[in-house]
Amino acid sequence: VWSFTAQAGEALVVRTGIIAGSGNLSPWVRLYGPDGVELGQNDDGSVGEVAVRATESGTFTVIISDDSYYLGNSGDYRLTLAKTGSPIVVSPGDEGGPMTNGVMHTGAIDVGDLDVWSFTAQAGEALVVRSGIITGSGNLEPWVRLYGPDGASLGSDAGGSPVGEVAVQATNSGTFTAVISDGSYYLGDSGDYRLTLAKTGSPIVVSPGDEGGP
Repeated sequence: VWSFTAQAGEALVVRTGIIAGSGNLSPWVRLYGPDGVELGQNDDGSVGEVAVRATESGTFTVIISDDSYYLGNSGDYRLTLAKTGSPIVVSPGDEGGPMTNGVMHTGAIDVGDLDVWSFTAQAGEALVVRSGIITGSGNLEPWVRLYGPDGASLGSDAGGSPVGEVAVQATNSGTFTAVISDGSYYLGDSGDYRLTLAKTGSPIVVSPGDEGGP
């Protein structure tokens, strides 16, 4: 049983996945609101995810368990919370955090992993967030989800391909959140990815070996 606090309007994504070779666990994630109402549940083989927008403020509860046929399997799992409205804390060896305009960020998605990134923008600026798998690194199908400062979903793209992209114009100012994960049919693939933010209104920073600028 896990918990976190959130404010009404914030976007919440909770994902869990079995750690390869640790057992036969079929992860089951259930999310409950501060009033005890179930907000969602999911078990999709090796991964479970619930993604909602909070309708009230307070303490939310997450229950992780086995959901195999007889509920009797065991194993180790990863669990990640991605939410708007709070600073991002990145575990050692994981990826996420602030994005820089023009920089090619890289990361890795393990089964059940969410990488949470953020950047600031002003209303009216054009925003393009694109992620793609690095050749030969696995079977990841990058899923890009972008949320505005108010927790509203601005776009989502998995597409069953090696690339996902969201392109929008900001309608308000503040901190935007990008969530990168696997978007394959059972959400259970893994691999390495590139991630780039292109936006107006900020200086362009070009990664070594990449191209762009004046």
